[in-house]
Amino acid sequence: MDDTVLFLSAYNSTQYKATNWFLRKLRNVIPHKKKQMQSLLEKHHLSFVATDETITSVDGKMEVTAQYDYVHQATTFSFKSKDSAEKENNASDSLKDSGFYINLRHAQSILVDERYFKIEFTFWLEPFLVWINGQMYQIDAGAFMMNSVLFIVFEVINYKTGKPLAKDDVGAKAENYNLLSVEKYQFFDEEKPVEAGMKISEIIYENISEFIWELTNKCYRSQEYFFVHDTLVFSNNIENISDYFCKLIDTKAPAEPIKDISTVEIYQYYPQAGCSVVSDFDCDNFQPILYSAIILESLKLYIHIFQNSNLENETDLRRSVRNDIYLQNLFCSPNLPIETHNLLNYIKESEPYKKHAEALHLKISYLHKMN
Repeated sequence: MDDTVLFLSAYNSTQYKATNWFLRKLRNVIPHKKKQMQSLLEKHHLSFVATDETITSVDGKMEVTAQYDYVHQATTFSFKSKDSAEKENNASDSLKDSGFYINLRHAQSILVDERYFKIEFTFWLEPFLVWINGQMYQIDAGAFMMNSVLFIVFEVINYKTGKPLAKDDVGAKAENYNLLSVEKYQFFDEEKPVEAGMKISEIIYENISEFIWELTNKCYRSQEYFFVHDTLVFSNNIENISDYFCKLIDTKAPAEPIKDISTVEIYQYYPQAGCSVVSDFDCDNFQPILYSAIILESLKLYIHIFQNSNLENETDLRRSVRNDIYLQNLFCSPNLPIETHNLLNYIKESEPYKKHAEALHLKISYLHKMN
């Protein structure tokens, strides 16, 4: 099986974080304004937007019911058209790109406690082209909002060869597609490219933000945010994990101890700050492995971005302390499998987390004395 490389980003908008009005408003709009929703999806090149209860595409809206079998770790989804007059073939079209949503929800049900890590919305974008250093690539991307943070996941495909980037095509600096500037981009239904000067994740983030801005009657637009990036590599062709990490992040030695935190035999999972590697995986079970890794990486990004936001953005003593207590409670989340606990333990013992925690405690002490 060929390698798979995913690029992930987490964006925490300080404006959205300030109030839950945004989420309440968005939840109220989705069930009622069908024509407006579908026209906005087309305008912003989104195949669908989904919540726990509905999935809305340009072809229609479906009610979603999920039943979880925690013993056999299986999820059964049933779909029902919201429009009784809608034809069955249109209903099928509504679900044609829903694999990202279905697999993500299944992985979420297995690996996290929804009371602590809640996926509120899921998006899937139409594929689009980007030009980087004169080279043309196709981007396949999805996104989801968990705990009010937007997570972006995308794969980069060489448009000339039709092959996705492999493990040796990515690395630090000039080979980090999270950081490379896009000269121009174009969705397939557009007549000409748009000049960009942005990163790939920024294009996706701005596109979804514009969609949300219009959906909420232009009441909320994200202008300031914190973000973190991550690279996730799936490969069965890595001889030495430590050496590959050094190449991936351009260092002489890995920043953290290399440890497989997987508890199952069908794959090995090695997390690091800013990147992770999945190796020795069972190709016949790749889809559940892929989405399990996406959920676990999202937890890693969420904790880092929440910690950074509390350290750099929060100036109120009470909120700083409350946020720190909330973060500590996440590490004690109940009803989690051993693998998720292994990841949380790794994060808590990592040097970036410890340094940020120490800085935050100094900040809290300073704010306490100032008050």
